[in-house]
Amino acid sequence: MAVFALDVETASGEKGSICALGLCRITEHGIETVMNTLCDPQTLFDARCIAVHGILPRDVIGAPTLDTVLTQLFGYIENATVAAHNAPFDFSHIRAAAAQRGIPVPSFTQVCTVRLARKTFPGRKSYALAALADLVPFPFVHHDACEDARACAAIYRACEREARISAMAAQIAAQIAKKR
Repeated sequence: MAVFALDVETASGEKGSICALGLCRITEHGIETVMNTLCDPQTLFDARCIAVHGILPRDVIGAPTLDTVLTQLFGYIENATVAAHNAPFDFSHIRAAAAQRGIPVPSFTQVCTVRLARKTFPGRKSYALAALADLVPFPFVHHDACEDARACAAIYRACEREARISAMAAQIAAQIAKKR
């Protein structure tokens, strides 16, 4: 099954106001950028959102509309596992944008890397994306959709690695206990 990580940036607090989307494929060999695009949300921008990501209305002039971006996205993620950091935020915007345009959302498995990191690395002070930067083996620019998707993918892989190590340690401990 294919595994992806995604991130969206929004033009406003209005659900579905996606102005940037990043999508990365997670493989056993690494992280591959699949989509990195600005989107024309065809709505007004909010100054608070602009202050977060720096994307201005003029930046999306001529960018693909969400109809185009969502259709492309859904072609990748159908029947896949899709991770996002604070997944309810990203997926609520994706689902709202699709519903507003009458685009059916395909079936996929949603994973939240905030929740995954909390279970895998308990006791951290924060699970915000920037706070988990030590799990990301490369520098990244926070609030850039593609960079955040890559960081999310790296956190997913770190959690996956830790789970494998924990499972192996449990097996070894069980084998040692049997020998006693």
